[in-house]
Amino acid sequence: MHVGLGFVGLALFWLIIAIPKGGKWHVRLGKAFAVVTWVVGGSALFSSAWALVHLDSFAPHTTYASDAIWQREVYQFIFSILLYLSAATISGAVFGIQVVRKRDRHDELRQTSLPIWLLITMLSAVGLLTFGLWRLFTQQAIEAGMPQEAYLFPAVVGGFGIITVWHEWRYVFGPSPGNRNWLRRHVWHMCGTGVAFHTAFIVFGANRLFGFQLPGGWQLIPWIAPPVIGMTLTGRYLRKLKAEL
Repeated sequence: MHVGLGFVGLALFWLIIAIPKGGKWHVRLGKAFAVVTWVVGGSALFSSAWALVHLDSFAPHTTYASDAIWQREVYQFIFSILLYLSAATISGAVFGIQVVRKRDRHDELRQTSLPIWLLITMLSAVGLLTFGLWRLFTQQAIEAGMPQEAYLFPAVVGGFGIITVWHEWRYVFGPSPGNRNWLRRHVWHMCGTGVAFHTAFIVFGANRLFGFQLPGGWQLIPWIAPPVIGMTLTGRYLRKLKAEL
């Protein structure tokens, strides 16, 4: 379900990009993309929480493997990051849909599920930052056979997540910015959700489909490149959109 709908989400994203904006098909496909995002993100969130809370039932083989300590550490590393990213993906989709529904009725954003998802995302970001820093300054990573410097990545992602969620929280509970700012927020968050689909595909799908694996620290490139490229292109489009409004 998760993988299949992930491909559907990728296709829907590019269809929405290609068709005229604001028309009935843009709205219909946008709603479908949001539903797919909630299912894909929700299944990832559930799986990540399960893996972190009770790995013995999520991946029983790690209990009896000869390198069990290393495998358990790898699972913790990956699913700590995925817990935050899945929460952030759902939060972004909720944000993008609600701002376009409420438009200039800014105060009504506080009455939706958006504050709850922002809180969930904030908690997962704090947990990710704490996990990364704990492993950076203790010997547990080394004892498990993991390179200690690898934990700088979850620490940085968690810290960035805290700053981002705080910024969005202030937007929701602050005064209305006016000037159709809701449209720019809609574009930013829906494109960010699309970036999340591409990142997941490149990190987890591409190596299984095409059988390639980057060595060492180069494995971070599939995590970093899609957000950098996607957000850069989105920022350029938003600057153009702002000039037209």
